Amino acid sequence: MKYWFGYLTAAIFGAITWVLMQFGEKFSTLVDMIYPYVSRLIQTQLADWVSSVSFCLWQLLAVLLGVMALASIVLMIIFRWNFFPWLGWVLACACTLFFLHTGFYGLNNYAGPLAEDIRLSVIEENGYSATELADATTYFRDKANELATQVPRDAQGKPKYPSFEELAEMAADGPTKEEFENARKYLAKHHVELQGRFKNILPRKLSDFMAKERYGIDKQTDYLRILEKTSRKDIRKMARKLEKGDMLLSAYTEN
Repeated sequence: MKYWFGYLTAAIFGAITWVLMQFGEKFSTLVDMIYPYVSRLIQTQLADWVSSVSFCLWQLLAVLLGVMALASIVLMIIFRWNFFPWLGWVLACACTLFFLHTGFYGLNNYAGPLAEDIRLSVIEENGYSATELADATTYFRDKANELATQVPRDAQGKPKYPSFEELAEMAADGPTKEEFENARKYLAKHHVELQGRFKNILPRKLSDFMAKERYGIDKQTDYLRILEKTSRKDIRKMARKLEKGDMLLSAYTEN
C-alpha cells in the first residue's frame, strides 16, 4: 500500500484540479464576476511577500525544484530505490503545482473577454484585412519613434527622468488658480465617466467595497466631496512632504 501513496496524492490533486476546471468552464459567468478579484488579491499578497527580496524569487524556486528533481534521480540510482513509488511522488508534486496554478491564476482562462469588462469595442478577427493590420502597426511604430525623439536624453541616449525641481516649485508656489480649477474639473469629470462605465461590473464593486472597508472611503460619494474640499494649500502641503523624500514611487493614478 505504501507504494501507492504518491499516486493517491496525485489522483486527489488531479481530481480537484479537474473539478475546478469543469466548474470554470460551466459557470464562466460566475467565475468572471468573482474570481479575477480573488486572483488579484492573492497575487497582491504574494507580491508583497516576495518584495522583501531583491532578486527574482520564482527563478530561484525553479532552479531549486530542478536541482531536487535531479538529486532524487541520482539518489534513486545510487540507493537503488524502487522506480514505481518514486514516479508516484513525482506525479504528486507535478499535480500539486498544477493545482496551485489553477487555483491562483488558471481559472482566469474561463473568464470573459477583457474587452467586455472594460466596455472596449473590439473589431472581430475577420473584420479587418492583413493590409489594414499592417498599416495600423506601421502607424503606431512611426508614432512611437516620433514621440521617442521628444523625450529628453543624455549623451548615452538614455532618458532623462525629471528631478524634484518641479516638485520644489509646486511646494513653494503651488499651482495657479486656473491650473488648479482646470485640474479639479477634469478629475471630477473623469471620475463620473469611470463610475458610469464600471457601475455594473462586480469586480469594480468589490474593489470599491474593499476600499471603503480598509480606508473608510466611499468612491461613489466621498471622492467628489474630498475633491471639492481640496485646496491649493493642500497641494502645496503634499508637495512639501514629497519633496522631503528621496524617492517618488507613485503620486497619482487615474484608475
